[in-house]
Amino acid sequence: MEVKELAPNINLEPPSEAYPLVERAPEPQPPTDRPPYSLSVVIPAYAEADSVHRVIDKIREMRPQAEIIVVDDGSPDETS
Repeated sequence: MEVKELAPNINLEPPSEAYPLVERAPEPQPPTDRPPYSLSVVIPAYAEADSVHRVIDKIREMRPQAEIIVVDDGSPDETS
């Protein structure tokens, strides 16, 4: 059985100075006029009228810029 070379003209040597590797484009930078991220906090709440405010206050203390969403599914108390 005869073995033939499939691609005899392919050079597998590392690139020389005449043919340098392609340089990567610089990584995009986030805009400087806003924080690099945003945070949304979703709080499921059912019958939590007496305690949900403490959770909201703690989140505001820790992450003042966070968006806070309280989801109340028909609580019988004043949760909403």
